[in-house]
Amino acid sequence: MPLRVAVAVSGGGTDLQALLDALPPGSAAEVVLVVSNKAAAGGLERARRHGVPAVILADPADAAEWIDLLGRHRVELVVLAGYLKLVPGAVVAAYRDRIINIHP
Repeated sequence: MPLRVAVAVSGGGTDLQALLDALPPGSAAEVVLVVSNKAAAGGLERARRHGVPAVILADPADAAEWIDLLGRHRVELVVLAGYLKLVPGAVVAAYRDRIINIHP
């Protein structure tokens, strides 16, 4: 069973695209959710084009919203790919050692 990955983006999503390209069906990991703090983030459209659920956070500072969303999608790893907001401390604690922050 592939590792279930959520990707958080704030912009165009070029790093997200690289992940989607590198993880075709049958890979050891699969992007199962894309979240953003911005409705206009290009990464959301990239996700939709690949059939990945794309969600705009109502309140990026709301840890309960994050944890609920990640839990519903059974996320095992969170990748911050150009995500420009602070992730709530409770989310960091809940996903301890399972969050990766990458920059373009």
